[in-house]
Amino acid sequence: MRSSFAVLSCLVLSSRLVHAQVNLPPGFETVEIAVDDRFTGRPCINNCGQIVFSKEENEPPYGPEIYLYDNGTITQITHNDVSDDYPVINDTGDMAWVRYLPQSETAQLVFVRDGVESVVAENWSLGQPAINNLGHLVWSQSYHGDCYPWMPVIMFWDGTSVTQITPTDEFYDQGPSINDFDEIVWTHMNVCVTPWTGRIQAYWGGQIFDLPSVSSQDQGPAINDLGHVAWSPVNTAVLWRDGELTSVSLDGTGAVSLNNSDRLHMIMWDDLRHQWNPWIVVTKHRRTRMYQIADSRRNWGAGAINDFGEAVCGWANDLSHGDWGGGVLFLRRTRDGNVDRRGSVDWEDYSKFFQCLTGPNGHEHPCACRIVDLDHDGDVDLKDFAMFQARFGLD
Repeated sequence: MRSSFAVLSCLVLSSRLVHAQVNLPPGFETVEIAVDDRFTGRPCINNCGQIVFSKEENEPPYGPEIYLYDNGTITQITHNDVSDDYPVINDTGDMAWVRYLPQSETAQLVFVRDGVESVVAENWSLGQPAINNLGHLVWSQSYHGDCYPWMPVIMFWDGTSVTQITPTDEFYDQGPSINDFDEIVWTHMNVCVTPWTGRIQAYWGGQIFDLPSVSSQDQGPAINDLGHVAWSPVNTAVLWRDGELTSVSLDGTGAVSLNNSDRLHMIMWDDLRHQWNPWIVVTKHRRTRMYQIADSRRNWGAGAINDFGEAVCGWANDLSHGDWGGGVLFLRRTRDGNVDRRGSVDWEDYSKFFQCLTGPNGHEHPCACRIVDLDHDGDVDLKDFAMFQARFGLD
């Protein structure tokens, strides 16, 4: 159980950002995927570099369907006459999403393992789920409230049974995040007052705790396996770790996601161009480094980041002109043989490369070894070794 909730021992503020150019983190590149004339939902990425997202269909019965990007190949996962949206994926390839059944005005939480679908929950209103590497899920689902039409509570599924985490009361609980220890955080809101108020709550050791308050409108938390939590108060983003609270941005910030190295993906408001832009924030040794990873005139939305520092962010064209097209921006590690990112390609990199050799069409280490699949063909063989040799000794 985490215990040092009330300690606010440090608050480090970064300088206010101005309009910036694209500035990718060292060792990364961006590629665009799934770009077409259909609206693209929020993407999710796992440590295998697999990305799931939804796309609005432009033919009857319309509605979104689920897609999977895996090493350059896009596969449509759902093919039906109902809407499937808000997909998530973990490192073992388990997926979950929300399915809407308009004929019964019901939503289903669908879990998929090894191609087999299971319906975890049904409710008239379901929020986007979050998944961990155990295949456990958290989500919000609603009941009819007094002061507000719907009032969500936080639900948890451990692979066998469903548990309601928050009580049915006058508070509005939404946007849960879960780590691999089944620790859960969410936004605890009072929407029955004007202006609304919100704070971050955590479920640790079977109990609910309030995290340190930053503003009267804390929201949008994410938790990693270290028990560190990031969220978005008004006009900033903060990271809570080991009893310290650090501000990592002073600009308008939203849609924060967090990996196990305390790297964050977020979108920040650009006052000059009047648009959201995607950023990577690296926090280390009380220093904050910020990288703007795109600057196109697009409607950038929420995204996700994995433990390799790779990130995805969805975007749409100008909806005010009826252009619903969009896609996914993928910030990925460059595959240049420098596996450990410590200077040049050397014998340490060779050792890691050698451990991953599978031969043609081998897939023994899809997550740990994809960084040395230098030709992006799904295996680590002599073609990759030839490319590695050509890079040996280079920065």
